[in-house]
Amino acid sequence: MAPAQTCGVYEAVCASAAEVCDWLADAYECVDYSAALEKAQNYSEVEDFSSDEFIYGEFDTGFFLDLLEHLSPSPTATFADLGSGRGQIVLTAAAVRTWKRCIGVEIVPILHELALGAYEVVCAINPPRALSECVFLHGRMEGLLADLAHVDVVFAYATKFPLDENGYLSISRILHSALKEGATVVTVNNVLDLEAGFSLETEITGPNPETNGLTNSTAYIWRVC
Repeated sequence: MAPAQTCGVYEAVCASAAEVCDWLADAYECVDYSAALEKAQNYSEVEDFSSDEFIYGEFDTGFFLDLLEHLSPSPTATFADLGSGRGQIVLTAAAVRTWKRCIGVEIVPILHELALGAYEVVCAINPPRALSECVFLHGRMEGLLADLAHVDVVFAYATKFPLDENGYLSISRILHSALKEGATVVTVNNVLDLEAGFSLETEITGPNPETNGLTNSTAYIWRVC
């Protein structure tokens, strides 16, 4: 594996991260949670979404902005967040850089509806810059492979994604089959299976808000071969 790098530009993006956090906080305060819950109850799934697999963590905004700075994607690139929850990462990406499109993929109905509600709100609140188009998809990734075919940058911080018997993310082969050659995948704290068709470009460490700064998170940046 490539040697880990330590993020060294948090101070440089701190003001921007704070601005984004304030903007998102204002947006989520305006989301109609009752309406989102009512809509979510109309979904047909019978799956138990209370299991640990669907408990998501919050990713540090400054760390995420630094990763985007490191990746420096083209303004014509498409971004996708797998396990996008309420949509914070998708909306952050759309607010701080120019993309062709930003996509969120989420299976839990209430979180998907909250993301849709937040997007509706932020379109009416001035973002830090012109907001890139966002699309939120509901369902398992396995059923949305066609929607990922043209994605250039994939972010996956769903902390409960299952691992296979070798300790690799079990989505490795499915993800590889969905993405185009040369696409970038960012996973956090868990790794893809190199034999599935990925090369590890680098590792970057940054703060882990889930441990109150006691430990760091490691972002692994992969290329689809």
